[in-house]
Amino acid sequence: MLSYLLTTIRKSRIRIIPALENRYKRNSVLEGIYQRLRVFSVLKQIPIYINKDKTFYLNGFPFPNSFAQSVVDGLNDAGIYSVKIYTPKRRISNIKIFSRLSFYSLSILPVLFKIIRKKKSRLDLVDLQVLIGFAGYKVFLKNNQNIVPIIISDVSPDLHMIWAAAVSLKREVMFWQIDYYYYNGPEFESMVPFPCTHAAVLNQKGLEIVINQAPNAKIYHLKQTPLIPLKPIPENPEIGLATNAFFTGSPSQIELLNQIKKQFKISTIRLRLHPRSELSSSSFPAGLVTIAPRVETMEDFAKSVDLAIVGNSAVQLNLLCSGLPVVHISGFDPHGFDAYGYCQEGFTFGVNDINLLDVKQIERFYANPLWANKLFEYVNIKDLAQCRPLSELEISE
Repeated sequence: MLSYLLTTIRKSRIRIIPALENRYKRNSVLEGIYQRLRVFSVLKQIPIYINKDKTFYLNGFPFPNSFAQSVVDGLNDAGIYSVKIYTPKRRISNIKIFSRLSFYSLSILPVLFKIIRKKKSRLDLVDLQVLIGFAGYKVFLKNNQNIVPIIISDVSPDLHMIWAAAVSLKREVMFWQIDYYYYNGPEFESMVPFPCTHAAVLNQKGLEIVINQAPNAKIYHLKQTPLIPLKPIPENPEIGLATNAFFTGSPSQIELLNQIKKQFKISTIRLRLHPRSELSSSSFPAGLVTIAPRVETMEDFAKSVDLAIVGNSAVQLNLLCSGLPVVHISGFDPHGFDAYGYCQEGFTFGVNDINLLDVKQIERFYANPLWANKLFEYVNIKDLAQCRPLSELEISE
């Protein structure tokens, strides 16, 4: 159990600490109080009891184009309907939040004291937040014996906590690969840090990672991805920008948008915001961008423009598969150039400097006869015999 906890703490710090550093700072006294109360914040998201007719627990509201919605759609397509899937409501009442905080705070105190007593080093606030979440999810799983957590492969701190809790209780867990992510990925950041009993995978790399990390898991394949031929880039292309969750509309990013307009001699850029983004038209200078509807699918966005600019996001491959040429540049998130390795591996055309961007270079890159075959092999599963259709998913009663 300790190894699961330590891994959860280490991986959670990667996201929690930057979030704390970028958050609005109150005065020092209020900030100190808030930071100490925040360690209990995870508890307000954990339901106490779930109806017995539910089989799966999905930690995320399925709003349009979200990862949670893609999981719900995938299960529905396989004949596992929404009635079997618990998803949280978009907004939780204050009464329910207070009930959850009270119930779990009282329930986890003995477990928390036991963990703290065993850990000899001093615990900081991130450690405490993870320990509280881990203990809370253990109580939740014990109270809901029929529930199987679904772990989306974009693993948030909350998902690490419930995953570690489930494994420590020897409960069934389902891993779900929702995107392609890194081509090979850093060795210390596997998509599957803990065992799982079931896994739904998208491509060969996802299959290999699950087999390596969870050799006893039952593996199911998701729908294979067809490739639509890339559309030609016209002389005066319509330009779109697809952002990730780290795009904030900062002054430097707005300046980069202005450079794109100048480079392509266009009047506006069609902006597809990440589903969790809170930006709106008022976040940008008038006329700079036209924001795509939140409910617009990736396929419809790909049809609406002639060329897409992207930062570090797996959306690059989704757009390419939808027939849209893509250019990766740095500056639209804090992760530098080609963090996913898609340019290095030859999937995506990329430039560090927008002023060096040339349409003819883009066309030559994607005209390579080997490009389409390489992409198709990466986004799909070569060894389908090692998987079974998701419609054959069986969960123990």
